[in-house]
Amino acid sequence: GGGDGEPDEGGRRRGGERREKRAPLDRSLLKGVAANSLGGVQLLLLESDELRVESDEAAQLRELAASVRAWRSAARAALDAPSPSEEELAGLLQQLSNIPVRLRERGEIQRSLASKRWLLSRRPALLSALEAARPSLEEVSGLCDEAAGLGLGQLPEVLQAAERA
Repeated sequence: GGGDGEPDEGGRRRGGERREKRAPLDRSLLKGVAANSLGGVQLLLLESDELRVESDEAAQLRELAASVRAWRSAARAALDAPSPSEEELAGLLQQLSNIPVRLRERGEIQRSLASKRWLLSRRPALLSALEAARPSLEEVSGLCDEAAGLGLGQLPEVLQAAERA
């Protein structure tokens, strides 16, 4: 039947517009997923789609989910790049701090971005300080502390600097 608003046999609504077919929401997926996580947002959007609910809130959640996915993609690209800019890494870390949903991998990605940023920007500063005739113990110690905090304390230059400090 092609009643008012109902799809007819071709999946078309009256007036020729095509209706996307969606699989029904598997409610078992809701168990154990925090509502304030990206998975929770995605499940809420699936339910909204299943109920054919359109609202400003649903549109905002779609934008949020899209921006989180875009951020993840940019973070992965930066981590895979041989030498991203310090500004790019700092920007990604800042954006991460502003993402209002729980991400399972937040800590891991944050450490990876911060470590890569340290290796690209602070490591050369440490090497330069070590080459100086009289390196600033405060600077060397600070750089060693940063490296240790990021799990980079076993780098040869960090170990060498720690011996001097």
